[in-house]
Amino acid sequence: MKNEEKNITSSSDSLLSEDTNDYTLTNVPQHARKPWLPIFIVLLGFTFLSTSMAAGAAVSTSFPLKGLGRILFIGSAILATYTASLCFISAKSGLTSVLLAKYALGDIGSKWADLLLGGTQVFWYGFQTAYLGLIFCQGLSLMDYYIPITIAWGIITGITALKGTRGMEIISYISFPAFIYIAFKVPVMSVQTVGGWSALANIEPTTSMAFVAALTTVIGTFISGGTNATNWARFAKTPKQAFAAGWLSFFLGTVVMVGCGMFGGLAFQSDDMIKVLFELGIIIMGVVVLVLNIWTTNASTAYAFGVAGAEFFGKEKKEPYVIGGVLIGTVMAAAGIFDVFLPFLIAMGVFIPPMGGLIMGDYLLNWRKGYPHISNLKFQKVRWSNLIAYLLASGIAFLTNKLGWGIPTLNGAISAIILVFVIDKVFTALNIDDRNVVVKE
Repeated sequence: MKNEEKNITSSSDSLLSEDTNDYTLTNVPQHARKPWLPIFIVLLGFTFLSTSMAAGAAVSTSFPLKGLGRILFIGSAILATYTASLCFISAKSGLTSVLLAKYALGDIGSKWADLLLGGTQVFWYGFQTAYLGLIFCQGLSLMDYYIPITIAWGIITGITALKGTRGMEIISYISFPAFIYIAFKVPVMSVQTVGGWSALANIEPTTSMAFVAALTTVIGTFISGGTNATNWARFAKTPKQAFAAGWLSFFLGTVVMVGCGMFGGLAFQSDDMIKVLFELGIIIMGVVVLVLNIWTTNASTAYAFGVAGAEFFGKEKKEPYVIGGVLIGTVMAAAGIFDVFLPFLIAMGVFIPPMGGLIMGDYLLNWRKGYPHISNLKFQKVRWSNLIAYLLASGIAFLTNKLGWGIPTLNGAISAIILVFVIDKVFTALNIDDRNVVVKE
């Protein structure tokens, strides 16, 4: 680790210095921390997600404008607050979510977090690559070449992740003008097309979806990404800066991207965002915007599952796991994984928040005064108290989703936080101590 620290310089204001040391398996030291703006830009680029537009379009035909507005702002606020809370913890510790899960679940127990967070990101890479291929081929009338074009884009976007967070920062800055364009163009043209705001507000739903399901869909668009936002927020100078960058980026990004899909889908009563772009007459420009869009997020997604893979196998180098995940995700994209997009979003909105809640609960119970360096901690193999808390919280989220009680995402996250304290009390009463041991302050 001493060699790692010697390699870092602080002369650059980019998210990482030129040696691209990512501190994959250790705490980010204070001298390697960066200002909040580049972290905000990277996280905003991470949320610049055309599949979020697709999710917005998917729920748009089931609610009037006022109902869609409530779903959009409540869902975005919940997602932003959840993400920002984890960003705060990551900046305080200098750790990624998969390493924070190691503190919460133990050395072997945390492998589940690696599989959950890394695995869902591989699937997400497949969904985004499939959508990228679909946009490109439909926009340029190349559907006969869908499979080779999709494979090519899967490889191209994966290469960016191999450059580390510096490569993603560059793509994020390039894609930012496209973000501004799409933020204004789609809503304005949608309102103009139907004849104004009053006409848009008077459009009646043509399909049905439960409010909770729609809210879970909005949150699920990026709940996995929000849990992995710690990969970049850990470089923030202070926890407060990390919280601000995480909340603003995820709230703005979700409102804009999901909102664009909702506006277009409502105006044309279509749950297919690509058809909406055709109807608006901006398909070519839309292809350019959405290609940059997915490129940004796919690079971040590949980086996230590379970090999870490195922790799972205990290796410093994340590149082999980036390559492996890219290949798996690209194969899934070419095989037609996009057909199960909505069920996947709902599942992520149910099972991932309890993991984030577990990390928050463990922080509140054990580490509010500060995290010991990872090298100064003797980890339990499995922290059974927290594992039980996670399983129970996941069960609560699953059941409440099935029964339509409350908001499953919140139910899962809040239950996990509470259960960390409850199960700890039970273990203490039984004289069982499964906490990690600090061997050196």
